[in-house]
Amino acid sequence: MQFICQCSTRSSFTNSRNKFINGSLLRLCREVNVVFYSQLSSRNIWKWKTRKRVLVSQLEDWYKARITHNVHASEGHRTICLEPPAIVLEQYTNPGMFVKLSNGKEKPNFFAVASAVHSPFMEFLVKRTHATAWLCDLEKDGEVFISSVMGRGFQLSRLHNVEHIYLLATGSGIAPLRAVMESKEFLQFANKKDLQLYYGVRTPERFSYHDRFSLWQQTGVRIHKICSTDASGRWAGRVGYVQHWLKEDGIPNPEKSGALLCGVKGMIEEATHLLQTQGVPSDKILTNF
Repeated sequence: MQFICQCSTRSSFTNSRNKFINGSLLRLCREVNVVFYSQLSSRNIWKWKTRKRVLVSQLEDWYKARITHNVHASEGHRTICLEPPAIVLEQYTNPGMFVKLSNGKEKPNFFAVASAVHSPFMEFLVKRTHATAWLCDLEKDGEVFISSVMGRGFQLSRLHNVEHIYLLATGSGIAPLRAVMESKEFLQFANKKDLQLYYGVRTPERFSYHDRFSLWQQTGVRIHKICSTDASGRWAGRVGYVQHWLKEDGIPNPEKSGALLCGVKGMIEEATHLLQTQGVPSDKILTNF
């Protein structure tokens, strides 16, 4: 499909274009996927080009997956479990790896896998937003498109010779750290190393995986729950940010320490700076990207 617009001069076209392309016309341009315009000749004829929209279902490395359950996880979050094809499960080899999910219409979103490696299913912690509402509203036996597994995940082999491991998560960033703490490789550290989880959310209602806390504690993980605000007055625990509480508690043996970080960019940047200035080796500070 092509749109031709002719005007007397380039400047007059540009000025009129800025006034004309708004409102319903701009929405129309987006709907038909207008991507750019270019000058065709000295006669000041402008040509609008479009590209054909390609459906996710027509792309390589995308597969169908069935929803086995979709349940409440915490305020504003859903736990969604998928049954993907074997080829996708085989690609998931490291906790912290992620996929893209789509309904074939909206733009795909990235999600870190929350279930342990070698599980027959893939579980995700999904925060409800405008972009993820379609996924949060799907029911059991619904279908989604899932991409091939991406990312390197957390390289836990780097932490075998440390004595202290700090896990820092904010919001839905707890999902890939859950996969870490329930992985076979991490369970080898159980009751052999000092393991501490600093888990931060906005309000107490937003803590996910309450049913997993006792399991993590049984493997020796000390859990520090932190809320960034306490407007309700119902929270008697720590208030603030995970990186600030890590600094408050101190890192007694930084040369023998490592960390895994997942969450908002500000936390990761501040925590990384803190750990490095305290003397934690840079190659022992792990992210999943």
